[in-house]
Amino acid sequence: MPIAKNHPAPAQVPPDKIPAPVFQVGVSKVRWKPMPTSDWGIVMGMRYIWAEHLASWQWQYYIILDPASPSKEWTQADWGWSDDLELLPSHSSSATQFVEEVTKSE
Repeated sequence: MPIAKNHPAPAQVPPDKIPAPVFQVGVSKVRWKPMPTSDWGIVMGMRYIWAEHLASWQWQYYIILDPASPSKEWTQADWGWSDDLELLPSHSSSATQFVEEVTKSE
């Protein structure tokens, strides 16, 4: 994918100082910020990569969707940027139950 002309090309390596991730792998239950429908799940991976749309290096999170998430019918997981995600309210237990089921089956 070519880089937009108004953005500098990304450096070959990430910057020396990488900010701490916003969410934790295996712990953070997140949802995409409200839209007409919003998916949710648990963070199961992350990577620090060049975000073309922001013209900067950013954290991107791998989200395993909750069984009750609207998109679960056609996908099991998706990637989300920090700015697109928010923590689920602490009273939400569906994602926790899902992780417990996955770890029991391993």
